[in-house]
Amino acid sequence: MAETSSWSNVSSLLEELVCLLVDDPEQVQVRALQGSQSTVLEVSVAKSDFGKLIGKRGCRANAIRQLLVALSGAHDRRFLLELLEPHADAPTSSRGRPPVPDAEEGVTAITGMLQRLVELLVDHPASARVTALPGSQVVVFEVGVDPEDVPRLIGGNGRTATAIRELLVAISGKFKRRLILDITEPSRSGRPEAKATPSPVGAVAMSTGASPSRQEEADSGPEVTRRSRRVWEPELEGNAAPQAAGAATGGPGETNRAA
Repeated sequence: MAETSSWSNVSSLLEELVCLLVDDPEQVQVRALQGSQSTVLEVSVAKSDFGKLIGKRGCRANAIRQLLVALSGAHDRRFLLELLEPHADAPTSSRGRPPVPDAEEGVTAITGMLQRLVELLVDHPASARVTALPGSQVVVFEVGVDPEDVPRLIGGNGRTATAIRELLVAISGKFKRRLILDITEPSRSGRPEAKATPSPVGAVAMSTGASPSRQEEADSGPEVTRRSRRVWEPELEGNAAPQAAGAATGGPGETNRAA
């Protein structure tokens, strides 16, 4: 496991993440209350940004808490999130309608935040890399880690990856671009290729020394075999043909002629 990170690294990462979510990052404050085994992270934002931080039905706050749960497991320390509600007389954002952030600066900030987040989550931070592929309306963030760290990055039942995607969706509304997380799979070039096994029909033909004609009949498939059984089954079961049976027992035609 990676070396235990100090609580200040998680605190600064959380502050960086919250600044990307809200409209007035200047009003964001994160205070860490350090305990023997737990760290409580108190977050306060502008009054107008409090609803944006929580999200609809608490989806954004829950996503942040899920990331803190993953970080707790990675660093043997419990991180708790405490969102401080603004007071009734607290000033709202001094800004009017916030301008749309610069697209290039936004991509750079999100890439750096994801890079630090992944490094804090995995056991091999030196192998972690985040690459941004910006398009006209979409930005894809490719995340590559050590093969042993893929389960940790995805989380149980995909909860960690889902939390990251949930926050990227929230940030995309601010930057007016769709943000997509793509966790690249480890390379499989080192795996040995499966050897081709001989056909069972060919193996039987070689072991029994069957002639080419016999082998062609065997290769013709089960349909020919089933057709042959249908033809020969009456004789194998000892049943006579319908014409022969009528002649032997004196069918209806013979009885009429006799009459």
